[in-house]
Amino acid sequence: MRSIDTATLVGIAFSVGSTSLAQVLLKLGMERPAVQAAMQHGGAIPFSRAVILEPQLLTGFLLYAAASIAWMLVELPPSERSNDYESLDQGRDD
Repeated sequence: MRSIDTATLVGIAFSVGSTSLAQVLLKLGMERPAVQAAMQHGGAIPFSRAVILEPQLLTGFLLYAAASIAWMLVELPPSERSNDYESLDQGRDD
């Protein structure tokens, strides 16, 4: 097993941590009274407005996007990538 460099570890930690925090912010934002009222009594436009104006939701969406981009930029060594989807290759008849 090869060692993973510091930049890769930082990228992984940022991506995982940001995704977790984003999920919490999205959950808390959806529980806000303005969003709940828009879901129950409004249509698509009032709900969209409530979501856009809710800071926790907006921050959660932006943080989740940043985490996704960071994950795409993380460079895992080839030895780590080769085992990720090993189970998918078992059923192939190439």
